[in-house]
Amino acid sequence: MRIIDADCYLPETVVSENTTYAQECYSIRHAKFENGTVGIDYLKPMAIGLLENHQINPEDVDLIVSLSLAPDHLVHDTSIMGPKIGHPFQGAIGANNAFVFDLMESSLAKALSIINTLAIAESYHNILLIRYDQNQSFEQDQKSGFISSDGVAVALLEADPTQATATYALEKAIAPLSIDLNTDIKSADDRKGRFNLTFQPELCSDIEATCAAAHARNSAAYDTPVVESWLSEKTEDQLNAGPFTLFQWIKNSQSRTAAKIGVYSFDPFASAIDFVTLTVEGEKA
Repeated sequence: MRIIDADCYLPETVVSENTTYAQECYSIRHAKFENGTVGIDYLKPMAIGLLENHQINPEDVDLIVSLSLAPDHLVHDTSIMGPKIGHPFQGAIGANNAFVFDLMESSLAKALSIINTLAIAESYHNILLIRYDQNQSFEQDQKSGFISSDGVAVALLEADPTQATATYALEKAIAPLSIDLNTDIKSADDRKGRFNLTFQPELCSDIEATCAAAHARNSAAYDTPVVESWLSEKTEDQLNAGPFTLFQWIKNSQSRTAAKIGVYSFDPFASAIDFVTLTVEGEKA
């Protein structure tokens, strides 16, 4: 796909704590929202700002796709407890003509591949991809310490018929992530679920090795690789932004000229690396 523009916000950084005092656990340097944060307060102004910068009326948005691992605290109305974020967002920005769907547990790279295929087939031009994660009501894995980063991001996209995609299984057998949902939710403030990812000491090195091998195979297709950071052995040096890594990279990029990048996303639910090529643009075609 072509990324016309993007914005993101990651809150204060904290290091995940091991609540059971087990010696084998992940130490993840992740972003964490304050309790009470509401997603639409960030998503709406970000999206409106991008559309205004590129002179696009909200009613001219063709497609909205949302992603989230922990879709909680989306709107101020606490009676709304559904997991999908696309339709509340659509109403908030006035994108009344957009087709909306949610790819909640998809990796970012896989989602971009699916969106590109749909956009080409349906001749969609103005596309918004939104992501919001708020782990306030989702507990980290009590034994391994695993948790994903909070954050919010919006990207303005266009289809690209030259996009390349691939999926690479991790070299070793890795137990995938699951989320144990609370089946007895009675109020908006109840715990919604818990991350479940057993500590696997080889996981970090396996992700790095798989990405390195894929880069060696695909490097001719792009100028710069962007590898999502979910886990790191040196948490004091790197924010584990997880699925927000790409958005953070775009926001911090000094150049607004066109750049071809290769994105490597870790899919924790499939124990695989998804790959996609993107062109980051500064102006809309």
